[in-house]
Amino acid sequence: MDVHNSTFGPIPKGGSMGKSTFLAILIFVALVLAGVCIVKYNGLGGYDEKVTDAWTPLGGQLKKRYASVPRLMPEVHIYVGHEFPEAKALDQTVKEFNTATTFDEQVEAANDTEEGIQKLGQVLGERYPGIISQHQFQVLAELMKGTGDAMSAPIKRYNLASREYNSYARSFPANVVALIFGFPGSFFF
Repeated sequence: MDVHNSTFGPIPKGGSMGKSTFLAILIFVALVLAGVCIVKYNGLGGYDEKVTDAWTPLGGQLKKRYASVPRLMPEVHIYVGHEFPEAKALDQTVKEFNTATTFDEQVEAANDTEEGIQKLGQVLGERYPGIISQHQFQVLAELMKGTGDAMSAPIKRYNLASREYNSYARSFPANVVALIFGFPGSFFF
């Protein structure tokens, strides 16, 4: 008895699948996977652009902020009377920020520079409390505080964009696409 299905034609005996049916299913699965990869790749690209867009105004403000660091160094040297290791380290991180060639290097150098600014202020305040009352140092400290305050909103925007990007890049199957196509994730500031 030959079983016949009017929609799909004859049903093969023993339930075995023909080569053409198997090939059609394989092609369908490959197309679905390619579609998923394209969608995830475009999503990663979009989140990467959001991070870059959020960094642009912040990077500009950081350049202005770090331009005042070289003016701070002579004041520290004059008051302290010798080279200060924390000041030298801060000067080096500013140079690294200014010479960074990649986005990630720039973010990492900015994090190091901000840490250096905090450390220098803390050490100078503890070891040389009189420096805080010096006029030129006060002017530079106010400039640093003002630029720091102005950066709070761009920092929040950048970190939010980084968090969204990293969350997306770590979810499946976007993490596989990120690994294949080299989307490394984003540093926080």
